[in-house]
Amino acid sequence: MKSRKKLILTLLTMLASLSLSRDGYAQEVGVPDLKDRLFREGPAAWAKYSATAIRLQGDVAEKRFAEPTKKLHSEVHFKLKQTAGCASMATYGSSNAESLAHVSVANTKYRFKMGREDKSKSLAVVEVSTDLIDKPPPDRPGLDVVGTVKGVALLPIAIRFNLADDWPSIIASPEFSVTQVVLSVEDGKELVKVDFDLNRGATKENPIRMVEHGTVWFDPSSFWVMRKCIYRMQWGPDGPVKDEQSHYQYRYDKDGFPILKEVTVMYFDRSATLEARKELSFNLSLADIPEREFTLSAYGFPEPDGVVWQTTTRWWLWIGSAAIASVCCGLILARKRREEGPKGSSPISASIEPRNERKP
Repeated sequence: MKSRKKLILTLLTMLASLSLSRDGYAQEVGVPDLKDRLFREGPAAWAKYSATAIRLQGDVAEKRFAEPTKKLHSEVHFKLKQTAGCASMATYGSSNAESLAHVSVANTKYRFKMGREDKSKSLAVVEVSTDLIDKPPPDRPGLDVVGTVKGVALLPIAIRFNLADDWPSIIASPEFSVTQVVLSVEDGKELVKVDFDLNRGATKENPIRMVEHGTVWFDPSSFWVMRKCIYRMQWGPDGPVKDEQSHYQYRYDKDGFPILKEVTVMYFDRSATLEARKELSFNLSLADIPEREFTLSAYGFPEPDGVVWQTTTRWWLWIGSAAIASVCCGLILARKRREEGPKGSSPISASIEPRNERKP
C-alpha cells in the first residue's frame, strides 16, 4: 500500500514539474534528444537559410547610444544589394538621400568604389581593381564588400556579422562544447536554449571573436535562427574580454522565411556595467538582381579596359518578334490570295471547285 502511494506521489510530482515548464520555465525532459537535434537539424537548416538569404536586399539603419545617458552617439544608414558573387553597399550619414557618402561594389570580374567630396558634388569613381579580395586584412574588412553584405544577411546565424563566427563553423569546431540544452518558452514560443563553452581566444586573423562561454536561444521551427544570445567577446589577441547581449526580432514572408526586423546589441564593460547599446532596423525583402546592376556602366561610367560582358537578348523579345513577323506574313498571304482569286467568287469557294471535272 505504501509503495503504491509512493508511486502515485512520484507521478503527480512529474506531472506538476512538466506543467510548470510549459508555463515559461526551462525543462530538461529529453535533453539528449535536444542536443542530437541541434547537431543533426541545425547545420541543414542553416544551409537552407543561407541559400535563400543571398537574395535579401534593402535598407539597414544603425544607431549607437551611450549608456546610461541614452544619448545618440552615431547614426549611419546602408542600402544593400546582392546576388551570387556580387554585392553593393551604399553608405549614408542619415536617412536623407543627399547624405550619401560612398558606394562600394563588386562583381565577378572587378570591384570599385565611388564617393564624393561633399553633398554638392556628384559621385565619382575613386577606385577600380580586378583584385577580388575575399579574405581582407582584419583592419580593412570593407575591401570584401560581398562578404560584408553577406554578413548582414546571415546575422541570424552568425555573431556580429562575422562569417568566420557563424554557427555552422562554431559547432563543427573542436573548441566548442555543449554544457546544457533545454527547452525554454519565450513570449509563447518554444525555443532551444543552449549553454556552451568555447575554449579559444582572439587571433590576428580573427581579432574580435566570441570566446570562453555563452548562452544562445535558437528557434527550431524557423531555420534554427537565433532569438537571443549572451556571449563574451575578446577585443584583440591580448585585448580585454567583455560581455555582450544580442536580441533578434523577425517578420516572415508569405512562405514563412524569417527576415530580420530589428536587432539590439548591448555592450558591457569589464565590470559588467552597461556602457553602450546599438539598435539595427532592417527593411529587407527577397529579390533577384542581375549582375549587370553591379557594373560601372550601371552607374553611367565606362567599363575597365579589357572587360567585356556578354549581352543576351531576353527570350520574350525573340518570341514577340517571331509572333509579329508571323502575323505580318499571314496578312500579306491573305491579301495576295484575294488579289489572285476569280472575280465574283471568294478564295474559299474557288478552292473547293473540283479539279478534274470534264465539261460536256
